[in-house]
Amino acid sequence: MVNPGDRLTLVRPGGLGDSLLLAPALSILRKQSSFRISLVGYPNRLEPLVASGLAEGAIHIDTWLNRHPDPSQIHSFIDLPEGLRTAPGVAIHPPFPDSQSGKPVAIYLGECLGAAIPTLKTSPLKNLLRTDTDRSPTIWIHPGAGARSKRWPLENFLSLADQIKMRMGREVQFLLGDAELDLMKPLEANGHSVMAKEKVLDLTAEWVEGDGFVGNDSGVAHLAGLCGLNTAVIFGETDPLLWRPCGESVQILKNATRGKWPTIEEVLQAIAKPMVGEVETKSQ
Repeated sequence: MVNPGDRLTLVRPGGLGDSLLLAPALSILRKQSSFRISLVGYPNRLEPLVASGLAEGAIHIDTWLNRHPDPSQIHSFIDLPEGLRTAPGVAIHPPFPDSQSGKPVAIYLGECLGAAIPTLKTSPLKNLLRTDTDRSPTIWIHPGAGARSKRWPLENFLSLADQIKMRMGREVQFLLGDAELDLMKPLEANGHSVMAKEKVLDLTAEWVEGDGFVGNDSGVAHLAGLCGLNTAVIFGETDPLLWRPCGESVQILKNATRGKWPTIEEVLQAIAKPMVGEVETKSQ
């Protein structure tokens, strides 16, 4: 459990989603303490937490270890070198809860840090949204994911985009990251606008309040939910009980039958009628 002190260092190297799942706990620590919080991991993935004011800074894990860090108030979600691991004020936690616990990762991280998270319906990165625009709301579609097995079929996203434009009259913008640039050509070949951003904050700088987001279980989906977008997240093989994104307006779409996906119509309905909760679907 975290005890009051001047400085708190949190060590969590990992993907974008893994990093952003710290946001609810950091938000509570900010309200309940006067810690100067430093994050250790991969700064390009931690920068939304710093930019939103939830931490003072982020440093690369290799740089931090080479500096022989002061062990005062360190909570690490990876193992550390022996001399640091056993130092006073250092706590080592498994990176994730037991897979059988059914406990959301964000809740688990809060427990490790002594920050009880009352709800996952929280968007502590909302202050990253643009406010200096009068453009109409856009539906952002992210068809990628780090693992190909987590991707809803691309043809479904293409059909979904057409339906959003035709039946909802909303503008659609596709998003791609470095891990899914293989999707660029087929998206452009179907006449869709595609935005590829190298930096996470370049992406949040495009979003405004009232925008919607639909995508697979990915780090970008976590970012959208934490920024307060109306977010529909399509889960396949991964467990939403563990990995669900946080957010005021997040919906989880997962087919109850193993190996099947939600239908295009089910995803469209979720976008058209935003609600917070889990949508269990029945058919492929």
